[in-house]
Amino acid sequence: MRKQIAAYVLVGAVLSHCLLAHAQLPPSFQQTLAIGGTELITIRGQSQEDVRIRADIIYARLAWILADSTLSRHDIWVKMTSSEPAIYVKDRLLITVMLQDSNYNDTTPNKQAQIWRGRFAETLPMLKSADPPSKT
Repeated sequence: MRKQIAAYVLVGAVLSHCLLAHAQLPPSFQQTLAIGGTELITIRGQSQEDVRIRADIIYARLAWILADSTLSRHDIWVKMTSSEPAIYVKDRLLITVMLQDSNYNDTTPNKQAQIWRGRFAETLPMLKSADPPSKT
């Protein structure tokens, strides 16, 4: 009985420590990226301005990527850079998976990159342009 009580006390202490540690994390600012009503991913950052700038960059990249009428799910892949995984569409960088993105989801950047790659592979080919891109 004493061992059982001690185990409960230990588990309670560990859980309260985890909750306090999580509560002390700085607030995460976020924005869900969507195109045509289709939600793609949610990005996070340390400030609303950081998130807004990052979202603008991703939307600009998506505009070029979705202009490619030959886009298929097999064109979307993950490449490990020197420090973080990045998602590419054909030869174009789409997004770098940052630590704050994976921390929020209690996973690693590599696993988060695979999750996002799957989401992009599922949705982007359906959103691509029906017109071939013009050569400029």
